[in-house]
Amino acid sequence: MVTLDGMENFYEKLSQVLHRLNKNNFCEIHKSFVINLRYIAKYEKNSITMTNGDIIPISRSMQKNVEQKICG
Repeated sequence: MVTLDGMENFYEKLSQVLHRLNKNNFCEIHKSFVINLRYIAKYEKNSITMTNGDIIPISRSMQKNVEQKICG
């Protein structure tokens, strides 16, 4: 997990973590990635660039959901 203070490791299924997060602030964009919508610097159809410079791929199966979540 990437945080404002650095990186933290945890061992839990991402699906379990996702259920505890605020759905207004977080979005699953890939089976391996959940992002905080407040830290998006750039959105493209296939990827998202976060404010820290990380570029995260959006899976094809999630593209429509991600676009709706980000663009309203």
